Amino acid sequence: MAQVPALTTGDLPEEYRATFERITGAFSRNANLPPVYFNCPEIAQFIFGMGAEFREKEILPTRLVEIIVVTVSKINECPYCTVHHSNRAVELGMSAETLENILEPDPPGLDAKEKLVRDYARLAIERPWGIRDQVYTDMKTHFSDREITAITMRANLASMFNKINMALQIEMEDGAMEGMLESGIGAEHVPAPQAAE
Repeated sequence: MAQVPALTTGDLPEEYRATFERITGAFSRNANLPPVYFNCPEIAQFIFGMGAEFREKEILPTRLVEIIVVTVSKINECPYCTVHHSNRAVELGMSAETLENILEPDPPGLDAKEKLVRDYARLAIERPWGIRDQVYTDMKTHFSDREITAITMRANLASMFNKINMALQIEMEDGAMEGMLESGIGAEHVPAPQAAE
């Protein structure tokens, strides 16, 4: 159970109700998130707005977004995002084997361009201060400056969602884990971070 209450439209100040309802509808697969995030509606509207903009404006190909988000979620050990975005990746045609091995040096099912993005997303989360110039040279053979910036932003937006979800202990929606298991992805794919004593 989340550590702050799940709000309804009626719990919110009038000025945020329409935004809350719009976001709740747009993020129906993640129905447990908006009611918790909107305990701070001033910021929640912008966090969800960033995610929606990436999707609605098709700033990056959807498959690439899911590679980025699953990679980042596995690094951060976020069960919620790992499950949900693995489900989306499977819907886009990614195999269970690819997803289960997403952090391995050479995961099956990713082409060279996708591996490059996976590697860059990993660096952007694990050691953004130490990315070598050659990485950017390699990225620029496939991506524009706008796309490189968007990849960086999307990786870090995923990381922010990961950490908010885990810190507030937001529960997984019914059926999400079951859907992932039914797709052939093993339960060991889902991180199980341990709470500090």
